[in-house]
Formats: sequence, structure tokens, C-alpha cells
Amino acid sequence: MPGDWQKENNESVPGIITRGSGKEWENFNSKQLSKAWYQRNIDIPGDWTNRRIFLDLARVSTDAVIFVNGINCGQIPWPYGTIEITKVAKPGQNTLSILVVAVSDEKEKAVIMDPTEIYTEKANLHSRGIIGEVRLLSLPPGPLISDVFVQTSTRKKQVKLDVELKDVAQNGQVELIAQMLDEKGKVEQKFTGTARVQAKPIQTVQVQWNWPNPRLWEVAQPNLYTLQLEVKGSGIDTQYDQPFGFREFWIEGRKFFLNGTEFRLRPNLHSDTWQGGTVEVSDRLIDGYVKAGFNITEMWPWNHDERGRWHFRELFSERADLKGFPIMAPALDISPIAWNGKWKNRQWNDRWKARMVTEMRRYRNHPSVLMWATSPNFFGHADDQNPRRIGKRKVEATLSPLRKRAFAGEHSPRK
Repeated sequence: MPGDWQKENNESVPGIITRGSGKEWENFNSKQLSKAWYQRNIDIPGDWTNRRIFLDLARVSTDAVIFVNGINCGQIPWPYGTIEITKVAKPGQNTLSILVVAVSDEKEKAVIMDPTEIYTEKANLHSRGIIGEVRLLSLPPGPLISDVFVQTSTRKKQVKLDVELKDVAQNGQVELIAQMLDEKGKVEQKFTGTARVQAKPIQTVQVQWNWPNPRLWEVAQPNLYTLQLEVKGSGIDTQYDQPFGFREFWIEGRKFFLNGTEFRLRPNLHSDTWQGGTVEVSDRLIDGYVKAGFNITEMWPWNHDERGRWHFRELFSERADLKGFPIMAPALDISPIAWNGKWKNRQWNDRWKARMVTEMRRYRNHPSVLMWATSPNFFGHADDQNPRRIGKRKVEATLSPLRKRAFAGEHSPRK
């Protein structure tokens, strides 16, 4: 994986082990095929007995039905999701089958060049099939940690955790044990704390500790940690691992600061490619940006929520974490519902907000993500380069010397 059948005949697609051959493939039209099966045998370890087992699809275009040993376990709709397969999975070999249906839910989509130049074109799926990683996960039975947000501050010398718990069955107190592991898995720091919980399907508890001397994540100095968090008590006994970097980024006036040092941005634009879905290509892209003199890149925030849109932004963020290279990550695009007035509809508004929260959770623990970008071209101003708006005299004073130098250079006599 990824396994996009629409790009099956594209020679530049990385990771394909073998291509289809034979008479059945001679007239294969990948762009018209609307559904296909993925199947393989998977081995469930014996020590997963009495544990909860989940299947996670990092991205699918567009909807998937999951079968384990021929039993329907449920659906994962666009663009990603996790489904529990505990009841049907057994120790040893199992057959995993995934039926993917690729359908677009829109006839047209908006193309936004700027606020005054908006047109529509026919909506087509950019991909079809499983277009992200497929993972098997094992967790202890009972309540679990479903999400952790690690918030670090160099100014306060503090680390704060937002811990989301699911399926808590009784009120009471829990103990939180946080071990901060270095890159080699050695415990560098350990914290403990307590929190009150309630019998609720989902809730968030907070805890924070002072940390006077952590190793900081810096540009070209990617010091990284893994939080190994345990929550015990009140019927809960679960664990969660979360990679993170200790750093803080803020703005004072017109200046940017990373860990207390002014950070002068030299940005470039990173455009996703299918080839960028490999570790090797992502690493080389980042190395190339650094060699060219850039110290931060913006991942162009096109609408990655459009059905069938593939991207490898999470992989790129992981590689940027490891290389100490800052990025501006894409928040969910709002322009598809803003340009046509749908934003005023409460249902569309609430749906977008819920999707935005879900998307940002997937990126917010990456130390490389210093800023967020969203809705390209829509919220700009078509007249923002007009000298009457930004000061004609100032523009002339700035450009005139440049014009003189360029003009003189072009016409200087040769010696």
C-alpha cells in the first residue's frame, strides 16, 4: 500500500511489486472501474488474545467494506477510519478482504484563482482504491486512550497533556504515568499525576508538569521524544505512545520566535506528488530545500477533503520532524463552502468544524508544524498590488533604484 488502481499503468508510481498481465488486462480501463477487491492473509500474534484488535485505513478512495475470514465487519467511509475486528479475528492466520467502492458525490467543483475569478469544472476522482497505509492495532480490553495532545512551552518550562479517554464505565480517580523516552528508547524523564474521571463515552482530562531542562527541537537539531503514557484506576488500565518534540513557536509584532530565538522565514512552496509518498523522495525533497537555502516550506493547502484526493502530508511531516525542518501545514480548506454561501447553513458549518478538528488532530503533535495555512486564493484581495492601496510613493521609491540598476546593467558598454 498505497494501491491506487487508477494509476496502475503509471510507470512513475512507486512501490508496485508487479503489474497485471494477461488477456484480462489488455483492455483494462482504470478510470472507469468503480470497485475492486484487496485481499491478503494476515497473522494475528498469539499474545493478542483477550485484547481489542482494530484495522486502520490511513486513507481510502472513497469507501471501504471490511471482511475478516469472510465476515462483514463494517464500513469505513471517505477519507479514513478505524474499525474493530476483535470478535472475528483469531490467533494465527486470517484472511483480510477489503471491497473499495470509488464514487464521486459531486458533479462539479469550484476552481478558485482569486476572489474575483471563480469557475467550475467537472468533478473527477484523482484516485481510486486504498491510497494510504493499512495497519493492525492491538489494545487492552476496556476503556482506552483515544488521543493525546502534547503541549510544550519553553517560556514556562512546562509540558501539558490533553488526554482523551473513551468508554469509561465508572466515576473515580485515575493515575497518569508519563515516561519521556529519548530516540534510543531510554527513559529521560518521568512524571506522575492524578485526575478525576466520570462514567462517560468520551472525555478529556488534563495534566501538566514542570520540565526545566528538556532537549529542544530546533531547526537542523531534531531532538525528539516519545511519550509513553499509562492511565490506571477506576476500571482503566491502558497505555498510549505519542512521538513529540519539545519546542515553542510564537509571534511578537512582526517577528517570529522559535524557542526564544528570532526565526527569519525563508519559505518555499511544497507541492504534493504521488512519488512523494515514499520516504526516500520526501527525504530528498527536504534535503534539496535546505541546500537551496530555504528554512521552512508551505504545503500548498488545496482542498484535500475533496473526495478522491490523495496526499502524503502526514508522511512528509514525520520526515520533517526527523530532519528538523519546519513546515506550514494545511488546515482544512473552507473555500468550497464559502464561495457559494453554504457556510451560512448551520449544517454545512457544523460539518466543516467537525472535520477541521479531526484533521488538525492528525498533525498537531508534529514539532515541525509551526503554522497553519488554509483556503488558497479565496481570501486574498484581487487589488492588493495596486499602489493606491499600499502607498504609491513608497512603491516608486522602492522600485526606482532597482529599475536604474537593471537598466544600466543592460546597456552598459562592454570593455
